[in-house]
Amino acid sequence: RAATQSLAQGEGGVLRRWSGDASFTYQVQYTNQPTPGAWPAVDIEGRTGPNWWIDDGSATGLSPAEAGRRFYRIRSR
Repeated sequence: RAATQSLAQGEGGVLRRWSGDASFTYQVQYTNQPTPGAWPAVDIEGRTGPNWWIDDGSATGLSPAEAGRRFYRIRSR
């Protein structure tokens, strides 16, 4: 379960941070429109405490400059 989340724009793309738990796997999802559907970008094995992922375009197939115009969500599994 993702509790505290933050989002920051940087030179390398968008940095997504959240506090996590080692008993979960987290799936970062993104979409280009504020709609219910989203596409998975990456699955991350959770760790207790800080977790993060940078959208640099490698997982989403789009440039880092476009990352600031996307909508993100973190789902626990």
